[in-house]
Amino acid sequence: MSTLLKLTGISKAFAGVQALKSVSFELQAGEVHALVGENGAGKSTLIKIITGAYQPDAGCLEIAGQPVQENDPGRAHKLGIAAIYQQPALFPDLTVAENIAVGLEEPGGWRRIRWGQRRQRARQLLEQIGAHISPEAEVRRLAMPEQQLVEIARALGARSRMLIMDEPTASLSEREVEQLFRVIQALRSQGVGIIYISHRLEELSQIADRVTVLRDGSVVNKRGTRALAEAAAKHGKPMYVACETLKFDARFDAASWPGPRVGSLFDMTPGPLVTTVVTERGTYAPEIIRTLLAPSRASSAKDRPRES
Repeated sequence: MSTLLKLTGISKAFAGVQALKSVSFELQAGEVHALVGENGAGKSTLIKIITGAYQPDAGCLEIAGQPVQENDPGRAHKLGIAAIYQQPALFPDLTVAENIAVGLEEPGGWRRIRWGQRRQRARQLLEQIGAHISPEAEVRRLAMPEQQLVEIARALGARSRMLIMDEPTASLSEREVEQLFRVIQALRSQGVGIIYISHRLEELSQIADRVTVLRDGSVVNKRGTRALAEAAAKHGKPMYVACETLKFDARFDAASWPGPRVGSLFDMTPGPLVTTVVTERGTYAPEIIRTLLAPSRASSAKDRPRES
């Protein structure tokens, strides 16, 4: 597979706050690369650098093997990058065909609008992803998953080779998620690379080829999805990412740790321990972490995180 996107040593700070710290990330053609982490981990900042909304303070961005010195949204679009956010960026009072045309037709002066060609092109793009949506339908009358499909069709029409999907299943039913996954598989078969952002780990084991985890602006783990699938099978319930830090005394030896690591995505290391666990929504993650750890290894209660 060819490398569509490669970021090396990307750093970004805002008013002295380090949002990204030497982050490296890459995307292959026909790959779904999941990006996960808590709110504030740096996911949005990284995506905005890829799409040209932000400029990195340090690091290198390469697209199709070519360094990109000064990126901006227009250039990112021309280089084949498209983003689909939780709230679709569509004009509700326009039709599906008109919304697709807005993203594809070059702006210019007065000219004749070929409505038939617009509708035909929209119909072809929608059929390409298996979407049964009328090009003449008003966007305001479409359900959220249908609006997402319109955005995907528009991205394909722009010949986007890299698609960023930010929490695409947040408001979808199980049936709608299955339809979206079928579309994603079709895109993969066409060589489109997808950056998939989600908190739902059970989804990643179904759709992603590998996972990169961000925490406090740094990459703390890169893995394939097999570990997630195994944890999901053991847990048997919807799962989300939750991170916490626990302190250990200097005598803690990770190499000789005898305790279980079920659900943990990170290897244990001496000193401050950063770990991610698979947990149900609403379950307090630190309690699960402490259950996995021998009490004699942990610091005193005063050093432990406070439940809130």
